[in-house]
Amino acid sequence: MNEKAKTNFLKALSYSDLGYNAHFYLGKIYGEEKNYAEAVRHLGAYLQQSDYDAGKEEARALIETYSNALKAEKTAIPPVVDIKSIGENDLRNEIEKTVPDVPSVPIEVRIDSLLSMVIVDTMTPRGAAMLAGTGAFKEGKFDNAIKEFKQVMLKYPTSDVGAHCAYNVGICYMKMRLFPNAENQFQMVLERYPAHLLAAQSQFMKALSYSERKEHARAEQLYRDFILKYPRHQWVCRAYEKLGDSYADMEQQKKAIDAYAQAEGMASDNSDKVVLAYKQGIAFLDLSNPARAMTCFKRAIETGEKNGVAMRVPESYFKAADYCYQQKDYKNAMDFYEQVTRKYPGFQDTPWGLFQIGNIHKNQKEFQKAIDIYKLLISKYPDDYWTRQAQWKMEDAIWEHEYQSVLK
Repeated sequence: MNEKAKTNFLKALSYSDLGYNAHFYLGKIYGEEKNYAEAVRHLGAYLQQSDYDAGKEEARALIETYSNALKAEKTAIPPVVDIKSIGENDLRNEIEKTVPDVPSVPIEVRIDSLLSMVIVDTMTPRGAAMLAGTGAFKEGKFDNAIKEFKQVMLKYPTSDVGAHCAYNVGICYMKMRLFPNAENQFQMVLERYPAHLLAAQSQFMKALSYSERKEHARAEQLYRDFILKYPRHQWVCRAYEKLGDSYADMEQQKKAIDAYAQAEGMASDNSDKVVLAYKQGIAFLDLSNPARAMTCFKRAIETGEKNGVAMRVPESYFKAADYCYQQKDYKNAMDFYEQVTRKYPGFQDTPWGLFQIGNIHKNQKEFQKAIDIYKLLISKYPDDYWTRQAQWKMEDAIWEHEYQSVLK
């Protein structure tokens, strides 16, 4: 099985825009074969091309493991080489040995953090035929992509490439927001190819199609079925997060928190950890438990800033700052507002943060500081709603400042 998979992945290297993930899988295959030098070379090539944080983290861990094995064998660790040169000799030697009609190894083509398409060995007629579909998809021509994938299914009716094409058609329908059509495609994979690698992903995507339709109870059941049936699948973390979203939408906040906590405990990607901590904070606020919410928002901030993640970090700052302000804890509120407005000046709520800083100074009778902040807000964000409010607050602060001076 490894030899066939290796041959397919080696051939996929010729398609760098679609098949760079092949380096990752080749690294794992060579590692299993204890060919650690080749494993390190392929994983290093994957790191040069990939922007998928979770994959890169796993690749680095494998490189460290295999490098330690090479040191134990007293074998030199291979240098980083041009990624295009990796596998070319092996490919030249192996390509003629390929048996055309054995089950195809899927290669993932990532679209975004949630969606991905799959292709097969693009050196075979089946794989080459699929390229027209992926090309149309990349151009946003989803109708054309669907036609291309369906033509491949008709041309190779007895091949398992039908699973790949049906799945990809489902992804096209998801992008077109035709969710019942998408569900039908994922159900086709589940019914016709129940033992295929794509069956698990089809189960997840079927659940996601219900989430997008706001049918949260049905989505919740399908996510739970996925977790129970595929407990070791790489998408289980995603399933727990989406399960939490379903509970939150159904206003079952305690269950949402449990699901988010499960997902956070499994997450390897720091962006996911930040988002999941933030979502727990929101759920705790909905439960009127601000103390626990603050713990979650602070964890999101700490994790994000430690690892260079911006997603949901400024929102966490503002949630924490607003809560402190409501409690008249002006010292901590000021600290949160000042940090977030300084670190994220382009964030949409930064004018609100400056407005609140001015208000805190005004509440503490620090009128000149309040006036200076209001002026800064007016000059930097002249068209913002809070700028108009700041104009009125500034005039009031000027009057109070002058009145206090007269009293003195």
